[in-house]
Parts: sequence; C-alpha cells; structure tokens
Amino acid sequence: ASAHRDHLYPEFMPHIAGSAWEQRPFYEYRWAMNAVYAMDFAGHLLNWPGQQVLVQMLATKALPWFYQTLARHPYVRHCNQGTYFAWGAIICELALSKIYPRGGEGLDIALRAMDETVNAYFKPDGGSYEGMGYVSSTAEHALVSYALVARHRGVTLDSLTPPVLRNVGNYLTTMAATAGPIGAAIKVADGGRNGPVMFPGCAGMLAVLTGDAT
Repeated sequence: ASAHRDHLYPEFMPHIAGSAWEQRPFYEYRWAMNAVYAMDFAGHLLNWPGQQVLVQMLATKALPWFYQTLARHPYVRHCNQGTYFAWGAIICELALSKIYPRGGEGLDIALRAMDETVNAYFKPDGGSYEGMGYVSSTAEHALVSYALVARHRGVTLDSLTPPVLRNVGNYLTTMAATAGPIGAAIKVADGGRNGPVMFPGCAGMLAVLTGDAT
C-alpha cells in the first residue's frame, strides 16, 4: 500500500508549487525500513512486477530525501539523525542492488555519511551527550547498517565498523540502572522516565561485534 502513495511524507507542504519545505526524512526512513524488510523476509512471494513497484518506491520516494537532508543540513552528521538517515540510504541502496543492474552505486556515499556521523556522535570512550534511549538506538542503527553492508560485500563486520562503536558497551553499563526492570537507565536526557529505555538490539549487535555477551 505504501508503495502506491504519491509520496511518503504525510503533509502537503513539500509538494506544493514553489515550496522548498522539508521536515527531515523521518517518515521516509520508516516506510523504507518496512519495504526493505518486506522484500527481505517475504520478497519471494512477490512476482517480478511487484518487486519492481517496491524498489521504485525506494528509489523515487525515499532515497532522494535521505541524500537531500544529508547534503543540506551539516548538523545531522553530529547527532542521531545522521545515523537514521544514512541507515535509510544504505538499506535503499542495498535493495536497489538486488533488482537494478546499476543499483547500489551510491552505497559508498551513504556509508561515508554513516562513518562521519558515528565518529562525531560517539566520544572515544563510547559515550555521548544523549541518554540511554538515543545512544542505544543510534548504535543499533549503525551496527545493523554495517552488518548489512558487510554481508553484501562478503567482509567481516569488524572490518567496516568504526573502532569507537566497540566502546559503546562502556556507556550502557555505566548508565544502566541498578534497579529494575532490565533496560532501565539513569534518568538523564531522553532516558528520564521509568521503565526500559535501552534498545535491546543494540546489546545484541555489540555482542556480535565484540564477542562479549556480558
């Protein structure tokens, strides 16, 4: 259904004549994620025209917005947003590489944006100035991106991953609350609420990267 929408952003402002409005591609990266996951998990159930419809949606309604934001707004490469949008570009490029003869040629551009964001966002000790929720989400998106590219290129995850990501576990263990439930954190920034705030996939990906399951 999303592939047949005229555009993925749910408001009219970017699409009226003479408008240069854009609201960062948060909607686009979420729709792109769902489309790519659908292709990965159940794409074999689609016929060739069905696959083409999904890929064209990624190529025309999602991918351009990621590159537009990464080119237009330098600040995004210094906060969690750069990771989300570079991740969106990476999964779109990987999906295109499966269908289009020249698909995926922009992968190096998207990967460079991810590298720049990761190295700016995380400090050498693996920490950041944001709370547990954003830090674990940012690290998870980055690590999944690198894992997908590593699988695509037939190389190891460690060979692509900026070294600073190996230290993010230091932040997680420092900020984790000693009281339950599991996943709760010291109440700072976006983690200032009761209950779990850590993205669990972050811990799993860090275990894969470092070999440390603790």
